[in-house]
Amino acid sequence: MLLEDQDRSRWDRAAIEEGTAQVEAALRRGPVGPYQLQAAIAALHAEASSLAETDWAQICGLYRALAQRSPSPVVDLNRAVAVSELRGPEVGLVLVEQLGGHPGMAAYGRAQDLTTNHAERRFFVRRQAEARHDG
Repeated sequence: MLLEDQDRSRWDRAAIEEGTAQVEAALRRGPVGPYQLQAAIAALHAEASSLAETDWAQICGLYRALAQRSPSPVVDLNRAVAVSELRGPEVGLVLVEQLGGHPGMAAYGRAQDLTTNHAERRFFVRRQAEARHDG
């Protein structure tokens, strides 16, 4: 289920607060590595009461830092999504195009190749089929 479609009122706020406190402690201890950055990104998503309330500027910065420490096409693609939320889809698509693929079907195909999660793979297959239908 997409993040934007989830009912955040059903999320366990106590668990989110506990997890966020652990992430903040880990970031203070340093050195900050890719796992701490990924956890910080997840915490920002979890703390937001809605997709619109998400701190996209901070998430973009965290993805930038993650790309420096642990570069990968998946990190770059996720950063492009965050930039799209912050600055608009046109800006995000420019970043996706810089990854060397067409922002539609090729990106979904690449995402399918990169994921090891079966649910994510089914999601990308479905999105690629939708892109073919729309395009």
